[in-house]
Amino acid sequence: MHQSSDNNKSIWIIIGILIIIFFAVWQFNKGDDDMTIASITSTSTPITNTIVPQPTPSYLPTAKSKTINLTKIPPSHPHITKSKTISHTKTIQSNHSTTKSKTTEPTKTIASKMKYANGTYSAIGYYFEPAGQEQVNVTVTLKNDIVTASTFTGIPSNFTAQRIMMQFQSGFKNYVVGKPIDQISLGVVNGSSLTPMGFMNALQKIKTQAAQA
Repeated sequence: MHQSSDNNKSIWIIIGILIIIFFAVWQFNKGDDDMTIASITSTSTPITNTIVPQPTPSYLPTAKSKTINLTKIPPSHPHITKSKTISHTKTIQSNHSTTKSKTTEPTKTIASKMKYANGTYSAIGYYFEPAGQEQVNVTVTLKNDIVTASTFTGIPSNFTAQRIMMQFQSGFKNYVVGKPIDQISLGVVNGSSLTPMGFMNALQKIKTQAAQA
């Protein structure tokens, strides 16, 4: 019984040794295969890099001939001539528009600055003196907001008012004609201090008319 048991142990030991040898041989062969694959991969890369390019066939245009064809444009090309003609026409039109704008600009500037419409306007003004209320008739002609002409007619209620109105009438134009209407502000004119108030009252009504015209 002991001998049979010893024989079985020997067999299993031998089998184990064979398995170890087989596994070692298999690992060794596998390592050789990996090294062979790596060697093939490393040697195949230079082959790819050293591929000799195929010569360009003689019947195909070279890169140099293409460059010459692209950059060399005949001066008599019909499309180039047409493009130049259109560009020249646009330049002329642009210059014409600029000239027209410069010609009309002063007129537009004057019109935009005008506050009152040109024309002749009339209004009645009122003022008070110690004897009571007095009235005057004023006419003004405007051009570009400048007073070019003016008349004054007094409508007195008594002799004293008539005398003072005549004094004002003889000297008021020096303070009115040729002046911008918005800059006219009368105080004492030829010794008259109340009649100018009637004139300014009428002038304010005239400015309202001209602004709405």
